[in-house]
Amino acid sequence: MKSQYHTRTQSGLATLTVTLILLIAATSFTFYSMKSKVSQTKIASNDVRYTEALVNAESGLDYALSLLNSKDWQTATAGISSADLGAGKMEYTVTQQSAKYGLKITEACAGCDTFIVASTGESSLDDNQKTVSRIVKVASAGGKIKAPILAAGSYEIYGSSNVHPGTADSAIQAGGSTQGLVGSSQTNGKPVDTDIGALRGDNFLTYMGVTQDNWADYKAQPEVQKINGCGSLATAIAAAEAPKTIWVTGDCNVSGIGTIGASGKTNNITNGVTLIIHNGNLSGTFNMYGLIYAFNSNNDVTSASFPYEDRTLARFGADVTGDVFGALILDYKYVARYNGSLTVHYNDDALENRRTLFPNDAYWVPGGWSDF
Repeated sequence: MKSQYHTRTQSGLATLTVTLILLIAATSFTFYSMKSKVSQTKIASNDVRYTEALVNAESGLDYALSLLNSKDWQTATAGISSADLGAGKMEYTVTQQSAKYGLKITEACAGCDTFIVASTGESSLDDNQKTVSRIVKVASAGGKIKAPILAAGSYEIYGSSNVHPGTADSAIQAGGSTQGLVGSSQTNGKPVDTDIGALRGDNFLTYMGVTQDNWADYKAQPEVQKINGCGSLATAIAAAEAPKTIWVTGDCNVSGIGTIGASGKTNNITNGVTLIIHNGNLSGTFNMYGLIYAFNSNNDVTSASFPYEDRTLARFGADVTGDVFGALILDYKYVARYNGSLTVHYNDDALENRRTLFPNDAYWVPGGWSDF
């Protein structure tokens, strides 16, 4: 017969074996479960870091848009450094927000109003980073001037004026249909465009950034030097901070002034001058870099009781000699009459200072977002 002791021994061994197998299985399951939990924790932690870096990068884009909407942002904001990339393009690095994100704002093309904004967000837990970029258009307060001479109405040019259009679309653009080039005046091969409806509108808004009804707001800017007549023009120019803008009320005789403004830029701001002639005429001999903007704010110039030839307030009288490197805007709705030997050289670089007096209008270009 079988020994009961032997049977009990085999039964205990089986129990022990089964128990060990179950223990090993339980231990393995526990290890795998812990490994899975650790992996899930790492995934969740990485997701948190990625999300934080992405959110910070998006915050950088928001700050960049706010920055680009401010006037004179390249030099007026602390923590911005610039680098010349060549081919006329600049790159600006924003460092004051480096704890959360870093910004690089790069000109998409030389002298254009399109920028590529790259924002690199960082996680606060480690060095996890995420870079996103967007394309932004920056519409300056003053619109682009597309000809060396713009006349809101018709125009008559006498004498030996010489218009050098350069890269401009036209030599002269006028809102009226009547044009007159009398004497030896010439436009050097570029067309003269007339009947331009937009020029019969609010040119002060288009080119200076403020409606003509609110011209006093422009004049009130602290950067604008206000004078009556041009007897103190040289002093006003010397006292004006960049961008130099001089507001002259009444007639302006520039004889003896010499050269107004200069070519090139200082601290990325053009050395040109904006000379606004308000309710007056211009005369004398001078050279200038920048924009001459002549307009009147009197209300009686549209009265039907005034015969055409007597609407003196609606005509800009100019008898000047010299060179203007920039442009001339005659915002008189009837006729601009000019006499002399002034030479106007279209120079868009010399026209930039008027665009810095008021905030920009920056907006994202649809489809310009990238996270690569």
